Amino acid sequence: MKAAIVYFSGTGNTFRVGEVFKAYLETINYQVDMIDIAKYKEKLKDYDLFIAGTPSYTKTSSYNMYEFIEKNINKNNNPKANFITYVTQSWGIAFGHLTIKDFVEKKGFEVLGARAFLAPSNFYMYNEKEQPKSDEKEMHQLYQNIYKGVWNLMDSYVKGHVQIDKRSTFQKIKMVIVSKLLKKIFITKFSKSALEVDSEKCRRKESFSFLKMTNITKK
Repeated sequence: MKAAIVYFSGTGNTFRVGEVFKAYLETINYQVDMIDIAKYKEKLKDYDLFIAGTPSYTKTSSYNMYEFIEKNINKNNNPKANFITYVTQSWGIAFGHLTIKDFVEKKGFEVLGARAFLAPSNFYMYNEKEQPKSDEKEMHQLYQNIYKGVWNLMDSYVKGHVQIDKRSTFQKIKMVIVSKLLKKIFITKFSKSALEVDSEKCRRKESFSFLKMTNITKK
């Protein structure tokens, strides 16, 4: 069996969750490809499972994931494939894993799992008093929870059970509309004029191993 973990990861959290999915799938003898959509531009063929993940933006998901799927993943090239979708978030309630679910279902795929994972915040728009950084103990607990959540989701998948997070349909639709409006009239201009990356503090290239932190071992 062949799986593709298709992800976008701005600071590293979404990639690390993808690593946990990969670790699980390898215990059941899947061939697994990790595909960073920011770098990979080719069409995907002959996969049995796609796992698509992005960070949560305005409570939905990264728009480049929809663009990548539209251009590079279709049912004709992957007739046996199913999907699992996920997002990472640092607070509140996320809907992005469900909006990706809706999108791929319209393309003819069946979605067997959709889940949001709470992860350490790596993005600070205001100040640390309003949005404090997680300390190492909190980070470790969050990563342990992610590991357990992924394992639970994949156990359900292997047993043929569907596990989809429940959310208000009204709230999901509302956040999709808000996200589209913000993307069109605010986010792009704001990010270009007001945001910058501190390369000395950015956690994306941090060298610690998520898998080692959670002591993941094969079954």
